[in-house]
Amino acid sequence: MGETSVAPLDRLIDAAQGGGPEEQMALALHYLQEEEFGRARRWLGRAARADFAPALRELGKLAWKGLGQVMDFHQARENFTRAADMGDAAAMYLLGVLQLGSDFSAALESLLRSASAGHAAAQRQLGVLHAAHGFNNTANSLLWSAVQHGDLFAAALLARRSGDARLATFAASHGMYVRQRFEPRGETQSSTRLPDLSAAFDAPEFTLPESGVDESRHKVESLAGGSLRIFDDLLSIDECEYLMEMAAMQLRPSHTVHPQTGAPIRNEMRTSYGYSFHPTEEDFVILAIKHKLARVAGLDVRNAEPFAMLRYEPGQEYKEHFDFINPDSGEAGREIAVRGQRTTTAFFYLTDVAQGGETCFPRHDVRIAPRQGRALVFRNLTADESPDLDSLHASLPVQEGEKWIATLWFRSKAQ
Repeated sequence: MGETSVAPLDRLIDAAQGGGPEEQMALALHYLQEEEFGRARRWLGRAARADFAPALRELGKLAWKGLGQVMDFHQARENFTRAADMGDAAAMYLLGVLQLGSDFSAALESLLRSASAGHAAAQRQLGVLHAAHGFNNTANSLLWSAVQHGDLFAAALLARRSGDARLATFAASHGMYVRQRFEPRGETQSSTRLPDLSAAFDAPEFTLPESGVDESRHKVESLAGGSLRIFDDLLSIDECEYLMEMAAMQLRPSHTVHPQTGAPIRNEMRTSYGYSFHPTEEDFVILAIKHKLARVAGLDVRNAEPFAMLRYEPGQEYKEHFDFINPDSGEAGREIAVRGQRTTTAFFYLTDVAQGGETCFPRHDVRIAPRQGRALVFRNLTADESPDLDSLHASLPVQEGEKWIATLWFRSKAQ
């Protein structure tokens, strides 16, 4: 009689019961993949008691995201800190992201530690931050190092920066967006040796943008009696590409909100694709961009919703609509009491558009053409805080090319 086969899960359980933290971690990862968070947490806890850094890091992620438990930022921070002190580069990075909301200097220090320890996502984000500050050689070295550590987002960004056709093909073949208007200019970097990063971790101190806007660097225009404001070249090409790459694989057909129930519904008036970043997806680059848009809007970034990303292909549009929440529209209206009214809309155009795709304000007789890096800010309420019917607007159909925007809606209450 032949030997009875043992199911893979049974083997994992037997190994975890008789083994050490590595075997317990392997079983926990299985349960995480199956979204059985309670069982995963139990086995992670056993591995963490043996001071196993990867288990501490995963326990921190469960607490941070509220998976199978109530969100607990204190527990998440504690677990990330313990794992980071053991040299876990991924935990250093996650600790930095968690610190972003309260202490940017500490967050940046964690990012630098993680990047210097070889964490690809940290190197990619540090590279984009360097590029935004004009340190292009260091930015390229960091992105190339991230590529060699397996980061596909860095591959897509570096392909655009370098004009490397084969690198672009590689990134696209693994699901990256890599814009269709990519123009190859060079050959693949063939070296497998890590680049010199000696200058990358002694970078000038980065800070989040302060209030105001430097009008000597950015063209600023007011329209419709000052109710519409345009800021040109506010976002760099790298920052635009970053947002698109991070959202592209998550896009789904856009929806509108049912006026009575507040439920999302498909509506022929809105035919784009969209995605909103979850708060735990707001990394160093995304938060810096978010602060930049809040700065020019003159508003508190804490009142901003997560970025809503939209992509319009030829023929797609968003017909005339308002962004404020109708206080008389049932469940959607009652949302105001909890989260506040949408007072202001601010967004970036992430691409130029060959033809069409203008943002139209019919009651102001204004059309604004998409331009990469351009920001548009307008109020949804009047001076007495009532809905402003003159804020009616539409995204006109794209006729040629592709239109991307990244939108922040600011509320009257902190989010």
